[in-house]
Amino acid sequence: MPLKSRLQHAQDDLDFLTASNGFQHLVYAINISARHRYVYFETPKVACSTIKRFLIKNELPGTELFDKGELSYEEFDFLHNREFSPLLNVKQAYPFRRLLQPDSGFFRFCFVRNPYDRLLSAWLDKIVGDRPQALQVKAVLGLSANATREISFAEFVEVVAATPAALMDPHWRPQHLHNCVDVMDYHFIGRMERLEEGMAHVCRETGLDPAHLARFSPHRNDAGDKLAAHYTPALRKRVYKVFEQDFEAFGYPRRG
Repeated sequence: MPLKSRLQHAQDDLDFLTASNGFQHLVYAINISARHRYVYFETPKVACSTIKRFLIKNELPGTELFDKGELSYEEFDFLHNREFSPLLNVKQAYPFRRLLQPDSGFFRFCFVRNPYDRLLSAWLDKIVGDRPQALQVKAVLGLSANATREISFAEFVEVVAATPAALMDPHWRPQHLHNCVDVMDYHFIGRMERLEEGMAHVCRETGLDPAHLARFSPHRNDAGDKLAAHYTPALRKRVYKVFEQDFEAFGYPRRG
């Protein structure tokens, strides 16, 4: 079968997932292990780097990869470049639909995060300091791409609220859409707030070696500790309205 034809077949195979995510994003976000028989749908700003470090370390147990704590530039590139990953993507695992069948033997999981914390973390990590994602926010605010003033959290919230969910950046897109919870039929949806407990459950279900769990901790920008400093009652109400389905789907409480 010609390469173009195989690619088209892979795209057609994922048409049920592309309503809220483009095909290339699914290629990046879905990680598949044939060795341990799982499907991990990563969620930006939900410890995905930490989780992938652990998963890849289990795929390549005999290497010194990720053994020095802080990631080197080469390790970071290896971690986030799917071309180099030992975890399969959806094109390599075609037809992907078979992995969602009840008798597939593949354990499907993802992790989510409190929407208040996740949105603040996205602003701290992707907007503050004039990161590339700030350009799209500046454009909505009518600011020049060269504008040097910081975008406030309140301004960021208003831009997010004015953006259709399907067009949002993956780092703050609603998690129930990003993770396609209506169609993925997950065996387990863990919480970042209980990451070690959740990953221990994943290990029990998949046979992954939990030995490396304690060595990997999530990238922190202390968003949870900064909630009171950045959230007013009006902003909490605004964010709840935008991400209401996430709050309800994953059982996170509304904060007054």
